[in-house]
Amino acid sequence: MASLIKKKKGKRLYYYVVESKRVNGKPRIVNQTYLGPVERVVRILREYPKRVKPKEVEHLDFGLLAALLSLAKRINLVDTINRHTSKRRQGISIGDYVLLIVLNRCVDPKSKRSLYTWYKKSFLPRIFGFPSSLLDSQNFWDHMEKLDRFDIEAIELEVCNSLIQNFDIHLEALIYDTTNFFTYIAEDNEKSKLAEHGKNKAKRNDLRQVNLALLVTKDFGIPLLHLLYEGSTHDAKLFPAVTKELVRRYQIFAKECEKITLIFDKGNNSAKNIQGIDKTEYFFVGSLKPSHHKDLLKVSLERYEDLGDLKVYRRKKEVFGKIRTIVVSFNPNLYRKQLFRLKKTISKEKLKIFELKGKLNQGKWRSKRKVREKIARELSKEGKKLLSITLTQKDKKLSLSVRGNRKEIYQRTKKLGKNIIFTDNHNWSSEEIIQVYKDKNVIEDNFKKMKNHSMVSFIPMWCWTDQKIRVHAFCCVVSLMLLNLLQREVAKKYQKMSLEKIADKLSDIEE
Repeated sequence: MASLIKKKKGKRLYYYVVESKRVNGKPRIVNQTYLGPVERVVRILREYPKRVKPKEVEHLDFGLLAALLSLAKRINLVDTINRHTSKRRQGISIGDYVLLIVLNRCVDPKSKRSLYTWYKKSFLPRIFGFPSSLLDSQNFWDHMEKLDRFDIEAIELEVCNSLIQNFDIHLEALIYDTTNFFTYIAEDNEKSKLAEHGKNKAKRNDLRQVNLALLVTKDFGIPLLHLLYEGSTHDAKLFPAVTKELVRRYQIFAKECEKITLIFDKGNNSAKNIQGIDKTEYFFVGSLKPSHHKDLLKVSLERYEDLGDLKVYRRKKEVFGKIRTIVVSFNPNLYRKQLFRLKKTISKEKLKIFELKGKLNQGKWRSKRKVREKIARELSKEGKKLLSITLTQKDKKLSLSVRGNRKEIYQRTKKLGKNIIFTDNHNWSSEEIIQVYKDKNVIEDNFKKMKNHSMVSFIPMWCWTDQKIRVHAFCCVVSLMLLNLLQREVAKKYQKMSLEKIADKLSDIEE
């Protein structure tokens, strides 16, 4: 049964018609149609009685799809795919099948079984004229089977080159980060080596996951490289493979930009990884774990300099075998928020002990062993570090006391509001270093898009072999590329807009 829901994007509300079904015993959205903001919904409802349309006239989605199709042609997506895959010249090409999947994931992600229904409701049949007999789910799966990981790597490299040549992509700062996506692949399914248990960012540690690494431009987060890897692999262990790919792509990047800086977070830090970057032509900006550099945290705020809303301390220090420029930023507003959260956590954990204290020496809580077990169960990992608890027994009476762990709280307080950035760009100002590192938020926006059910929608992925998962990931990354390119083109020619607003404006264009 269909229902109307609203989603908040920024400060605006957008409405969707959704259909839900139970998947593996849990309710999941299986179909979603975008309606637009409340103003558009109201306008449609008001105008509906006035619209008397002949039955033989059919209005088809045009604007958004036409814009995305134009961008796909400019990066030579279909021709590139067909050049790197082998198929007899009959029926629909592999490139065309992939294009349909990519376009669908951009505007209204569907399962392979529902792709034909979506296709025939768009203006695409007039453009392509593909027979319905060739657009069933099995044909899509069969043609996905013809793309192996080496084909995908070669295609992405060539598409990246076309992208740079045809869109004047800014390459002076490239952002690298990783994320993961949970799957519904069964525990006893041995066909996938990619889907493994790991620390899932959506807290679904009960499910197998796949990890995805992305390299994107600072300018609108356009993907230039992706790597799919095992869900159990730590980010830092993948970095050498990423470095190898970056070296391979440097010749393409260097044609357009002399100095390229990589931006990444501290999860990738290790002596081996940073020294690996040192051996390349790339510069870098990264961050350091405060717990590994306590000497920097001890520096008095009186030695910091004002920089807008921040306070900044700058020096040079040997890190990972070389002298680096270090910039420690202190944000007073962030400090206050983090201090409030720290105090709240301490109070919450103390309350658990006070509640137990009220039950002491009653029933089963006369047992010292049971009380200890209860404390171990109830306190969070943070609580065990932040609190000092004393449990004593005298004359068969238990006594329980709790106080804050002063040393731990002090050390944490010294870190609050601070970020330690390091770089080999010694000539950059502190402001430039801080701003470039802030720009890595662009890639976080990309990951949100990939987890958005109304666009790209990496999950759920209804495939369970590594080969199919790799093709699915490739299609999602290309979809992200087209959407971000569209956003960039609109900003260049008109003004900067969210994808939701662009989709809303283009959805008024029908055929």
